[in-house]
Amino acid sequence: MAISAENILQHMAVPQRPEVYQIGCLERRVTLYSQQVRALNLVFALFARKKLQRSSRVAVVGGGAAGLTATVALARCGATVTLLERLDAVIPFQSGNLTRWLHPHIYEWPEEGCHNPDSGLPLLNWSADYAANVALVLRDEFYRHVRETKAIEIHKGVRNVKPPEPGSAGRRLEWNGPGGRFWSEPFDAVILAVGFGLEGSTLCPVQSYWRNDDLAQFELDAERVRNYLVSGCGDGGLVDLLRIRISDFRHGEILEELIGRHPEGARVEKQLLLTEEAARAKVERGEDPSDFLYDEYQRIRPRYIDDKIATRLRGDTRATLNGPDQFPWNLNSSILNRFFASALIGLRHPSSVGADWWRGKIAHIGQDGTGYLVGLENGGQRAFDRVILRHGTRAVISQWMQGSDAALVRSRNALDQTRIPAWPDGFFGEATEQKRATPRRQDRKIYVHIPVGAGQQEITVKMDVSEFSRVDGLLDGVYFALLPRVPAYTYGKTWRLRNRVSGLDLVHVRETLDEPRFGEPMLDSRSLEDVGILPGDELEVVFLMRTHPRLPGWP
Repeated sequence: MAISAENILQHMAVPQRPEVYQIGCLERRVTLYSQQVRALNLVFALFARKKLQRSSRVAVVGGGAAGLTATVALARCGATVTLLERLDAVIPFQSGNLTRWLHPHIYEWPEEGCHNPDSGLPLLNWSADYAANVALVLRDEFYRHVRETKAIEIHKGVRNVKPPEPGSAGRRLEWNGPGGRFWSEPFDAVILAVGFGLEGSTLCPVQSYWRNDDLAQFELDAERVRNYLVSGCGDGGLVDLLRIRISDFRHGEILEELIGRHPEGARVEKQLLLTEEAARAKVERGEDPSDFLYDEYQRIRPRYIDDKIATRLRGDTRATLNGPDQFPWNLNSSILNRFFASALIGLRHPSSVGADWWRGKIAHIGQDGTGYLVGLENGGQRAFDRVILRHGTRAVISQWMQGSDAALVRSRNALDQTRIPAWPDGFFGEATEQKRATPRRQDRKIYVHIPVGAGQQEITVKMDVSEFSRVDGLLDGVYFALLPRVPAYTYGKTWRLRNRVSGLDLVHVRETLDEPRFGEPMLDSRSLEDVGILPGDELEVVFLMRTHPRLPGWP
């Protein structure tokens, strides 16, 4: 059953800071999709409980998936929104990542609807794909809403965001923009979409989960078997274990291959749901369910799953999973990752070894030639070629609340109810978007229509967005397509670009210069998204002067 609007606000309120709310910073399930759902739930609750109205001003801190979704939802509901992002791009973590596969519902397996690749969201909808492609879809959709609502102000490269004082009645935020410029503005509400922080460890350097890696690639040296240690039993650690040992591992495909096509698949899924229900009951009674989960996964799993996994095992890797508890399974990770990791560790096959389990807390990691020597607090010691630490993140939200307040928020969210959609159909005004999957853009081009001759006929030039990361690069490209009809570097004086669909002129810095001179570099470093140019847009060149100015030596 969906959580009520009043309870959503209770779960997401930051203690001692009136009208300040956080999105999933201390929740159990923190997938990209679940964070978007929480953002939509929060905006729905704020308007449903009349905490906000159409004239409200709201600050959103954080430009990841949750921050973008909250910003668009607020603007669609009539609020004016200021988005603050620490980095120089929105949705920065997933952008460019081609090693992580995102699926909106697969972590809910074996619940109904888990195989649907479409997120089904009313705003910023997306479909299963590699993280980089999902990020492109979300970014393009976000800037479309920015352009259409005209109610979103974006500040990137922000530093030193200072929260309102605890217990204060005001919601004034202070921050430094690029170059150190100081900002101080009042808001009716502040939403913290600052995520869960970055990974780090004092044991050894840690590569972020969202950086591209080669864990799923085969070794180029055919004679070598590389020995991996994966430390951490959350979804991040379990996914990396599966990628290291199972060739071409992707959740959707392996589920279809191992579960969906077999007559016993439905029985396995039903038993897993019953096991999960029993494990949660144990937790509510204060019991540790890890040994129960281990035994049940071994009992439930048919032999054919082990046999099929054995055919997919990589011959170039060995892997050990490490954690401090007796068994590696806990309810903070998904059923899917737990079940398949348990199959690797307990693999029943005469000629194959899936993965090893090494219990204990790591005390030290030292270099051992080209590899690592890892020691546990209990005295155990082993050598590995590579060490992958997935020990979680330090919550960024900690600077906004005291330790006791963070514990209170965690306890409120123990049942993880805020990731269940609670808004009514049509609340955000884009019900049709919920019915369709947003395809990944295959065509990353914009189309520029250029008038030619006195009859104002036109030619159409296709320009690849990936070739122009900044406004000045695009304008240079258009200029060379216009040659010899306008002098160089007189863009604002002679012509401008207009969006053919919306009719909006795309204003750029060069237009503000009084006397641009031929050959003088005049840079406009804004991104195309910042000025409202998106893949698939149709732009047209609008001439502002019929008689072109002549420069010395110009024919």
